[in-house]
Amino acid sequence: MSGCYIVVSGAPGSGKTALARPLAAALRVPLLSKDVVKETLFDELGVGDRLWSRRMGRASMAVLYRIADTCPSAVIEAVFHRAVSVDDLHALGKPLIELHCMCEPELAIARFRQRAEVERHPGHLDSRQPSNKLEELVLDGCKPLHLGGPLLEVDTTGEIDVEAVAAWVRSQAEWEPGVD
Repeated sequence: MSGCYIVVSGAPGSGKTALARPLAAALRVPLLSKDVVKETLFDELGVGDRLWSRRMGRASMAVLYRIADTCPSAVIEAVFHRAVSVDDLHALGKPLIELHCMCEPELAIARFRQRAEVERHPGHLDSRQPSNKLEELVLDGCKPLHLGGPLLEVDTTGEIDVEAVAAWVRSQAEWEPGVD
C-alpha cells in the first residue's frame, strides 16, 4: 500500500490541532488525532486520576498507530514523546513528512492554561497539570522530532496559512495520497 504520513508535532498549546484539522481536509486524507481517541476512551471507560489519564494516553497512541497502519495516508497529530514516538512512527513503514508547530513557549503555556479551563475534555485533567511538568512538556515539544524526511517549521503565533502548508506538503517527493 503506497502513501505517507504527515506528522504534526509541537508543544502542548502550540497550534497542532488548528493546523492538522484543516490540513487533513485540504489534503483529502484522514486526520488521526490522539485527543479524539483519548476523549472517546474517557467517554467509554470513565475519567480517573493523572495515572489513569497517562494510561489512556498510551492506549490512545497504540490505537492511533494501529488505525494509521490501515490508512494509505493520513495526518497524524499528537504531543509526541520523543523517546518512543520516533521509533513508533518509523515502524509504520511509510515516508514521514513532519510539520512542526512553533510559537514562543510562553504563548503555548498561556494557550494550554486557557483551553484547560473551558475547551478540553475533563478527562485530560489539564487544570491539574503541575507547572513544572507543563514547562517540561512545552520545552521538549519546542524541538522538531527530526524524523529523517522533509520538515517544515510552521509559525503558529498568528493565523496559519493552511493552503501554503498543503502546497508545501504536495511539493515533497514523499507525498503520496495513497490512492491505489
